Formats: sequence, structure tokens, C-alpha cells
Amino acid sequence: MPSPCRFPVRTRALLCLALLAALVALPASARAAETLTVTGAVTDNYKASYNADPSARELRTWLSMDSVGAAGTAWAPAHPAAITFTSDSLAVVGADGRNGSLAMTITQGVPAADRKPTAAAFRVDPSGRWGSFLALGEPMNMEQAPHVVRWTLTVAGTAIATGAVEYRNEHAFDQLAAGALEYNGPEGRWFIGGHGIRTAAETAPPTPVVETATPPNIFTGSPGKPRLTKLLMPVRTTTRVLPVRVFGRATNNFKITYVRFAVGRGAKFGTWVRIAPRFRLRLPAGNHTWLVRAQLRDAAGGTSTIASRRVICACG
Repeated sequence: MPSPCRFPVRTRALLCLALLAALVALPASARAAETLTVTGAVTDNYKASYNADPSARELRTWLSMDSVGAAGTAWAPAHPAAITFTSDSLAVVGADGRNGSLAMTITQGVPAADRKPTAAAFRVDPSGRWGSFLALGEPMNMEQAPHVVRWTLTVAGTAIATGAVEYRNEHAFDQLAAGALEYNGPEGRWFIGGHGIRTAAETAPPTPVVETATPPNIFTGSPGKPRLTKLLMPVRTTTRVLPVRVFGRATNNFKITYVRFAVGRGAKFGTWVRIAPRFRLRLPAGNHTWLVRAQLRDAAGGTSTIASRRVICACG
């Protein structure tokens, strides 16, 4: 075939027009999908309306919203009813009457698999609120790998819009008092377009419509390591209940949030527990000298070196 450069000017112009017409005529599936928008987003960590016991640990969260926007209209669940949980796909209907499907994919982070009704699903409330529901693992795991959820809106078999939202740790929650609504929650909030979304426990104006886009990861570089500076406890005891106090120093503004203990040389550490002014460890029975070890963990997941002390137990 002759090179296009050898065609006359008029012929080259006609060829360009034909190519442009072909591009315009491409099917919708070959065009780039637009970006979804979100209206009325709220971070509901299942404390305000779901958990019956605010003192119990809760590791679930719901991105509650009014609608998503795409293709010039607002989209909401097609079948709102009693509170329901669906799979990772939800039937939606546009304000203009078109039917579609919204799919949810977790692209980063792994939610807990042992929480009901499912690890990741759409939750639909009869009030009209709806959105992505996640059951989370330990909150500190979100420091290095926040949960990123991507939505895809499909109409008539064609993906017409996409967007991503993110759930990540919120350091302000580390400062909450024990009576605060979010104290026993999953310690995070949803982000849309890099903007933190208010929680159901916060009295803030409604969130404006914001384009969804995968927000930048706010954690850069090494978070450093916390320091365990003091491990205080009696040198001798006549009871098996041992009072212990642990002191540490945070690094890079990451608050120390958890501690764990081991009693006995070579003993395995117990589970991480929330940091507190003082602890009571139960020693094994018998007269013995026990080695007590402790380790701290901060809000970025960094762990301290292990500190240890010995206690002589004349416990009978």
C-alpha cells in the first residue's frame, strides 16, 4: 500500500475525516469510562445505629451514602426494603429510569473472613441509605495496607463509570476517651478523593459531591520504631496477681496503642491488648522466679524491642 505521504492533499484530508468518523463510532465499551461521583457520604462504623453494646469491640464499617452519579443521573438501589446485605454486586436504577449494576472489588487490603454476614458486601437500609460494608481485621493492619474498594457501574453490559474509595486508620481516634462512641470501633474512616468522610458520631455539615479517585497513600517512608522505656513491677510478690506498668516513647508522631506480655522464659507472647495506665498479670502457681517480657506497638504497626524483668513469686 502506498505511504499516506504520497497521497494528494485532498485525499489525505478525506482519509483523516474517515479515521475521525471511525473513532467517534467506536462502541461505548471501547471508550474510557467516566468517574463516579458520591453524594451524602458518611463513615458509619456501626456504633450509631447497629451495635447494641457500645462497650464491645466492633470491627465493621459501612460507607453510607445517598447515591452515586454517572451518565448525567443519580443511581440508587433498585430494590430498597428491610435492612439487607447483598453480595459484591448490587442492582441499581437511575433517576432517568435506566437499570444498571454496581460491582465492588477490594483492590488492596484483606478484610476479615470470619465476620458476619460477609467480609465485603453492599448494605441497603430502608431509610434510603446504602453503600459498601466491610468487616475488618486488626486496625493496625490498615496502616501499611488500607482497604481500597473499587466500584464499577455497568449499564446494558457496558462499564460506563468507575471510582475508588478507601478506608484507612484515623490517628485522631487514638486520642478518644473510653466513653466516646468510636472508642471500641475499628479506628478508621472512609476517604473519597483523598478527603476524609465524617463519621456518624461527628456533627459536621453533609459531605459535598466529590469525584472518586484512588487517593494517595499518606504513609511514606519508614514509620520508625517505638521505644519501651520502663517496665515497672514488684521484685517480689506473695500473690499470683502481678501489677505491671509499661512506659514508652513514640516516634514520628505515631501513638503507642498496644502492648503484649509473656510470662516465663521461652513462653509465647499473649495477644496484643490496648495500652492502659496499668495491667495485672496472672503468674503461674508455685514458688518460682518468673521472667516477664513486654513489647509495645504503635499506630503504624511498628514494634519496640522487648524489655524484661524478673519477679520472685512466693505464691505457695
